[in-house]
Amino acid sequence: MFQTEINHFLQSWESEWLTLLMRYISQMGYQPFYIAVLLTVIFGVDTRKGLWVLQVLMWVGIITTFLKELVALPRPLDVDNTLKFMGTNYNQTNTLFSMRGAESFWAMLPSDVIAYYRENRLTSFGFPSGHVSGAVAFFGGLALAFPLSAVRVISLIICLLMPISRLYLGVHFLADVLGGLLIGSVGLAVLQVWMRNTATKQRPHKRVHVSSLIWWFILPIVLLFMPHMNRELLIILLACNTFYLAFTLLGNPMPNGGILRRSFSVAIALASFIGFSILSNNILRLLNVMDENIQQLVIRFVEFAIALILALYINFRIRLMRPEIKTTT
Repeated sequence: MFQTEINHFLQSWESEWLTLLMRYISQMGYQPFYIAVLLTVIFGVDTRKGLWVLQVLMWVGIITTFLKELVALPRPLDVDNTLKFMGTNYNQTNTLFSMRGAESFWAMLPSDVIAYYRENRLTSFGFPSGHVSGAVAFFGGLALAFPLSAVRVISLIICLLMPISRLYLGVHFLADVLGGLLIGSVGLAVLQVWMRNTATKQRPHKRVHVSSLIWWFILPIVLLFMPHMNRELLIILLACNTFYLAFTLLGNPMPNGGILRRSFSVAIALASFIGFSILSNNILRLLNVMDENIQQLVIRFVEFAIALILALYINFRIRLMRPEIKTTT
């Protein structure tokens, strides 16, 4: 599963349109695409379901990046410089190793290749595939949350094409995409159980349980201090959970009205997100009062917490979003 033969086989079908398609599919696995779709869902379709999908996507991403750093295995392009470079290599161009994939289907990569890249740290390790785990969690989550035929068909197509695109572009082994499929599928199973349990319980109005606070804040903060953790993703998770808390305290406001009102609500969210991103970035760079890495984490928190809470509050105040009607007994 760590052989490069399957990558060579897929690249033997190389054509301009196929490469363009594979690149386009892979672009759906990057953060800007997820942000645009999630903001549309959260502020224009169903806030709660959008936040559910966001939670699963974030935890799958955190687990995936943790395993990448822990296992520390190179990508196909890092072990076989005869693979065609499609402009998507995450690391420096490999000029050292040629055809150094695994010798058989079940074999591991050569020990000297693994040792070399663990000593000379790569910018991005390969196993498991974050694109595949994220695609399965995200598009599978949308299919579970919104069980419409069109959503299910589109989600299935993308979940099938994403592993193929990563293999074709030479950035993942078969083992990588299978690992991503497994992690994403576990995330989907958790989401399904979560949705089933939530459907059978009456949610208290404007009430936050201690267990929720532990899950939303204490656990991510503890993980921030653990090795191999992606601190940027954890900060984004904390910011999203802060937004979730504001959503709960405001009475679970949901998108209200027809398509024009919902589109305006989404536009407010996008404008707030982009505006705060630009503003916080420029202000912190001008002040230059903190380390660049910490500065980036602050910017991410501002983008995902303050900007979105402001958008939620504005939409709530101008009645583009309304609290859910709840009955208490």
